[in-house]
Amino acid sequence: VTTVDTPHSFYIQAVAQSSLDELNQLSAHLSAITSPSQLVKSSVAKGDLCCAKFSKDGSWYRAEVKEILDTHCVVHFLDYGNTERVLWSDIVHCPVECTNVPIQAIRCALYGVVPLDSKWSPPAVEAMQKLTVDKPLLGQAHGQLPDGSFSVELMDTSGEKDVNIAAELVLGGVAASSKPPVVTPKKAPAKPNIKVSSLPVAAIFSRDKEFSLVTVTTVDTPHSFYIQAVAQSSLDELNQLSAHLSAITSPSQLVKSSVAKG
Repeated sequence: VTTVDTPHSFYIQAVAQSSLDELNQLSAHLSAITSPSQLVKSSVAKGDLCCAKFSKDGSWYRAEVKEILDTHCVVHFLDYGNTERVLWSDIVHCPVECTNVPIQAIRCALYGVVPLDSKWSPPAVEAMQKLTVDKPLLGQAHGQLPDGSFSVELMDTSGEKDVNIAAELVLGGVAASSKPPVVTPKKAPAKPNIKVSSLPVAAIFSRDKEFSLVTVTTVDTPHSFYIQAVAQSSLDELNQLSAHLSAITSPSQLVKSSVAKG
């Protein structure tokens, strides 16, 4: 997590080697080409891509112009998520070499919590910052929200015990849980504990918004149909299952008996 505005508006970067390589490559380009002798400073329009100097370290970063003022400009740093007012003298055109790397900061909302009142309180924002910023975390996406951000569950696994960030905010009294209460089912008569596990969605759709090869087996309606993954591992499991079934379902091996629904 690089920047926290609220628990429902924060930015993350992937800690994958490919992402780190892209970010390092981008930083090298920016540090090499943004000296005054190489870039011509000029005014830009709202919404333009630019490079702006960050006040805390004096380095150049990719940014988007959000607001134009007389002597300053409000910019949003695309690869980190933070927003800052900078002088016009600290804004330059973004070189073409720096546009090939995808934006590294992803806007997210913390899954499983809502504010105690109509909006997030300063203590909630402060707690979220202390729990997440600049720490290696595990994240799991729970879908994309209407505003384009991603609902994400965060876990801190660096200590002896795993820490669920949403649960910590609730325990700290700065957020309320948005998860439905757990209902304990009534005990049913003992039955043989035979279960067939469901295929995890991740086994078919390994990454969000990427296509996977599948085959449709049954269609009830366009909003209710069934697919199988056309991956070698899935095909091998299906063939293995068919072999087992053909070998054990002869009349001499099975005793017919009544079964209950489900």
